Amino acid sequence: MITNHLPALTFPSVNYGAAETRHDLRCLVYENGVVGNVRNSKKLLASKNKRLLVERLPLVVKIHEVLNGKIVGGGSPLTLRGKIVAIRAFFRWAEERRASITIESIENLYLAWADYLWERFRNGAIDGEHATNLASKLGSLIDEILGFNLGLHSRTPFCKSKIRSRNRSRMKKASEKLDLPRAFEFGRFLHDVTRSLTIENIQSTIPVVISLSDGRTLKEYLRYKPGSKNFRVAAITSYTPPADIIAETFSSRYPLINLRVMAELLIFISQTAINLAEARKLKVGKFSYKGLSDGYEVRRIYKNRKKGAVEFEIFSGYKEIFEHYLKWRNELYPLEANDLLFPFFSHQRKTFSDFAPSFEAVKSRCEMLGITSILARNLRKLKLNWFARQTKNLQLTLEQGQHTKETYFRHYHIPNFQMALVEISSFYKAHDPTLQAAGAGGCSIASPLAISAIPKHATVPDCISPAGCLFCASHRDIDSQDHAWSLASYRHYKTLELATYKSQLIQHNSNPCALAIDAVTSKLRSFAESNQNRAKWVKEALDRVAESHYHPKWDGFIQLLEAADEDTAQY
Repeated sequence: MITNHLPALTFPSVNYGAAETRHDLRCLVYENGVVGNVRNSKKLLASKNKRLLVERLPLVVKIHEVLNGKIVGGGSPLTLRGKIVAIRAFFRWAEERRASITIESIENLYLAWADYLWERFRNGAIDGEHATNLASKLGSLIDEILGFNLGLHSRTPFCKSKIRSRNRSRMKKASEKLDLPRAFEFGRFLHDVTRSLTIENIQSTIPVVISLSDGRTLKEYLRYKPGSKNFRVAAITSYTPPADIIAETFSSRYPLINLRVMAELLIFISQTAINLAEARKLKVGKFSYKGLSDGYEVRRIYKNRKKGAVEFEIFSGYKEIFEHYLKWRNELYPLEANDLLFPFFSHQRKTFSDFAPSFEAVKSRCEMLGITSILARNLRKLKLNWFARQTKNLQLTLEQGQHTKETYFRHYHIPNFQMALVEISSFYKAHDPTLQAAGAGGCSIASPLAISAIPKHATVPDCISPAGCLFCASHRDIDSQDHAWSLASYRHYKTLELATYKSQLIQHNSNPCALAIDAVTSKLRSFAESNQNRAKWVKEALDRVAESHYHPKWDGFIQLLEAADEDTAQY
């Protein structure tokens, strides 16, 4: 047995909870080392009846080297745990097929495992998102081990499927919006949870009632829900009066305590835009507040000195909510028991300080109520984009989110199509002389002159607005199929504009947009009636527009309007 000569394959930089099993990759080099959960692996490592598979050792050492390097470099313990979950699933699958797991075989084994996950997903045996996450996490790890640049995951069915989906919904993905009404609804739910879960209510009779501002209620039965399959719980629920089922111990009430801490943490992130990992590390203590124009700078009081470093900034309305939380938290948990600002506990009253919560308790209750849950990352995204649109200052937004410009635009920025439409139009008006000179067609001289019979409410020619060209004496149609296509595309663009905005509420004869559409329709009709060749051009142009194949001059504007019509942002 070579057990004593195995290198240390643990992660000493990770802070573990008192009841938490430590990660130890030595289980990967033993036969059946990943059967069951990590506690089973721990028992196997402690036993004398285990078989070492020496051929795996170089691969496992390399896996440990890559993972430990990320942790030492400041990586997330939660990410480490996700990687280890994927590794254990892969090794378990390979062992069931009696495959030799080595550095030489890992590439082909991974691709076969990804195909296996894909088939399970297609058969409904596994959730698609879970399967994709497993394949992605292990794929990126193997890329680092083998030094691949293109990536193994790109060769799996998951990646190919994702690429097709991304192409189909390119504009829709890009038009993700700031849905403030849903965010406000979720915020009200979080605030209702924090108001309802006082210490007195948490310790009250079963069921504990959470009252919502819209009149609905949530009844929390904890372990004592009627009809429980647990024999002991069913017996207690059936024969014990509700008034007597009062907090057996802390262990029966900790889910409600954690629920409130989750709600408070999400409210805190929505106010401060602090990263979840950083918010979880914040320590409790005394804070002082320095007034700003619309809120406060919050500083930590250290040794009764109020001029400490700024911890975070909040809006003025949040101060009272934050102080109520601090009072509740400090009554529940003495400082010597736990020093985290947002502590989470298990039934044994043990903390897991390095791991962020999954917020499943919040998500499950939102699903019951039909409320869209917006968790930490999206709350930060919402706050930063709202802040950017309010201030119109990119540098302030980057400082608020503590991001580089590249990180902000890659992961947090949500395009605003209404603002983009205005900015693009302004750019072309300033820099594109052909668009300034004419809409669809050309002009004889760069001098705007309205036609004699111009309708009263039509767009006045100014060499800036494309619609004005339609009523300009200097405007000239071009005898070509391309011009017919441009006219038909421009008419579609103006039709979308009419349907999208409030201009449709104005009477037809007084609506500049409707008058422009009439003018283009008249031009197309005259064009088609002049001779057979032009009639074919007009028919071809109309067919192209019907197939969403627009003239390049108007294609970008049309896509923006279609996206704005589908996903109109709420501000």
